[in-house]
Amino acid sequence: MKGGKEIIEAICVQYRVPRRALEGPSHCWEITQPRHECFRRLYETGKFSMAQIGRMMGGRDHTSVSHGIRKARERRDGR
Repeated sequence: MKGGKEIIEAICVQYRVPRRALEGPSHCWEITQPRHECFRRLYETGKFSMAQIGRMMGGRDHTSVSHGIRKARERRDGR
């Protein structure tokens, strides 16, 4: 099982976005989609709480992480 840094780096490579952008305030689709996917993958490892993920990803609130996880799951499931 990968740790948090490895998952974040894998997302950055997969989506071709810098980590700084994932952690930043941008609301554009090209950044929010990989950010949400990152939230989902980190949470589904079972190692991190939503609050921990929020802190790792630029100081976000746990409700932002929860929303992102839900959106990433909807995209994955084709909803």
